[in-house]
Amino acid sequence: YIELRDNEIHEIRGGAQDGGAMGITIYGSNDNKSINHLIIDNNHIHHCDPAWSEALTLNGNVENFEVTNNIVEDVNNIGIDFIGGEDWLSSKFARNGRCAWNQVYRANSSYEGGWAAGIYVDGGQNITIENNTMWNTLAAGITLDDYSRWCNVSHNIIMYPGDDGIQVTTDNMEHRIENNNI
Repeated sequence: YIELRDNEIHEIRGGAQDGGAMGITIYGSNDNKSINHLIIDNNHIHHCDPAWSEALTLNGNVENFEVTNNIVEDVNNIGIDFIGGEDWLSSKFARNGRCAWNQVYRANSSYEGGWAAGIYVDGGQNITIENNTMWNTLAAGITLDDYSRWCNVSHNIIMYPGDDGIQVTTDNMEHRIENNNI
């Protein structure tokens, strides 16, 4: 079990195209043993510049997690990201988790071609995204990308997204999206 609770993370700077300075990052790099039973709760991440990376990230072989009650604000890229399938880290993906009651606002990107969604599922699978609030994001409030699968997105509030409220960029429509307020 790993629990990250009640932390304030701010003023982190740095990064380049190959990565950045992330507020909270969990890397599951061992394909044979997952990081599991992870709780990230009631943290405040603000005024950070993760550049080409994200403010709060679960990447690789990470499962059975809860990301709840966090505030992510005034960050220079994606607020919360669930990643999988990156060759440099692991063939596995963030999966079987819950992202709930978080607030993400003013997720922007100052670099060219930047993509600043509030919550981004970038290869994650079987993730419930519910009861979150996002506003003033550069791109979508919530994005489910090409490699994401079996996500349930419900009861989220998304205000003033730069692009779409909820964006699904995949031909795989194995997601359930319902009862959101955009």
